[in-house]
Amino acid sequence: MQRPIAYCLTAISGIEYWQLFFNRGASVATKIMYCATPSRLRHKSGEVKEFARKMGYVPVIPFDVGPFEEFEGGKIGRARTIALMLQLERGCDATGVFGLSDGTMLEFEDAIIRRQEVRLIPELDPEWDMRKDGYNKQYGPLFGIIRERNWLVVLVGPTAIGKTFWSDWLLENYFGRLRRVRNTTTRTPRNDADRDSYRFISEEEFKREIDSGNFLEHD
Repeated sequence: MQRPIAYCLTAISGIEYWQLFFNRGASVATKIMYCATPSRLRHKSGEVKEFARKMGYVPVIPFDVGPFEEFEGGKIGRARTIALMLQLERGCDATGVFGLSDGTMLEFEDAIIRRQEVRLIPELDPEWDMRKDGYNKQYGPLFGIIRERNWLVVLVGPTAIGKTFWSDWLLENYFGRLRRVRNTTTRTPRNDADRDSYRFISEEEFKREIDSGNFLEHD
């Protein structure tokens, strides 16, 4: 269960506290991250590796092993390719899940079973929310294990005190370690940019997620 932290931005000493908090165990410059990435996102290989580097890891991505056309999409085939990638993943220090697919969910599950460090990184997968809903029935407990390791940080303060400024500062300076939470709503989007701040679902889906205990709070 996520543990909420309420914090009012009133002094720079508070930011210094969060620097210490998020820097705990941050020395990962020599760690190797296996970048679990669906084949549909292979055109984003460069972005995936750069994302991992910004988090302080040395990236290993499946598509650098060999061309997709020769491995998963060729004579080697999907089954042998996944088996090879699982062996490669086991030689790394951490697994970063950059997109959801049948293959990456197997890699995700294998990493959890082996108690490997796992990071879920949805920023580069535009289908993440839709696919996560589909995988929840089979893999819901896995998402729950990852969720239990997170903290919910709430920035509280009066209008114009600088909440947006400091949240942007934290996201920039602790790249990949913090993520802005998107609210879930049943209303329709006002524009395309609205989707960056909100997750839009139907009223039926909203009720199901309430029954499943997926929300910290709702009204």
